[in-house]
Amino acid sequence: MEHRWGQRLELQHEVRLQVETHGTISGRTRNLSLSGVFIAMPIPPLPLWTRVAVYLHAERPRRPRRHVPQPIFAYVVRRTEDGVGLEWCQFAPRSVRKLLNSNAKSHNESRRAQPRAVTAAPAVTTPASTGQ
Repeated sequence: MEHRWGQRLELQHEVRLQVETHGTISGRTRNLSLSGVFIAMPIPPLPLWTRVAVYLHAERPRRPRRHVPQPIFAYVVRRTEDGVGLEWCQFAPRSVRKLLNSNAKSHNESRRAQPRAVTAAPAVTTPASTGQ
């Protein structure tokens, strides 16, 4: 049974986790929502409810500038063989909302740019067209 507060967005994004007991761990998001994230990574034995600091990295910054990402704090709520499920300490952190919004905009723009298939309308026959 799902207990998620937000819709999941499939998203591959580089992240870095800072864990007090394990140092820095790199991974990639698999999906992201307003309430949490699943991060694919080589899994160290992080116990459930471990607090972590998540750093999202911009893949290609629009403007070259010195930007230090701010941490988003979360707790480990799920562990699998290929990663961890985290729940944000604060619902809908600002940087997550920003990332979700920018991804939704680019998704909508790419959908508008795709050519649409043209389908023929079904032929309608009337008594006049059949010669009756």
